[in-house]
Amino acid sequence: EISAPWDWYRYQGEEGDYGAGKYSGIACGPTCVAMAIQYVRNEKKKIWEICKFIENTGQNITNGTTLNSLETALEHYGIHFRTIKHNVNVDKIV
Repeated sequence: EISAPWDWYRYQGEEGDYGAGKYSGIACGPTCVAMAIQYVRNEKKKIWEICKFIENTGQNITNGTTLNSLETALEHYGIHFRTIKHNVNVDKIV
């Protein structure tokens, strides 16, 4: 069983300065990046800033983000990750 504390959990519709703001309808990927940052580094990032970073890389995120853009964001924020592209048992990888 995989367990983690709930204090890292974020919601893309989160209100206030740390939420996604105008991106709230398409920010599920950047919200996941924010949760990874908060879980790994115990640092709360503004979801809208992550969205803005992705936009500044040249991606139009009007319809959402790509896996590549999320990987770029994770690298930018210094979060080590491993992309799983096949149907595998995640519990064996973790």
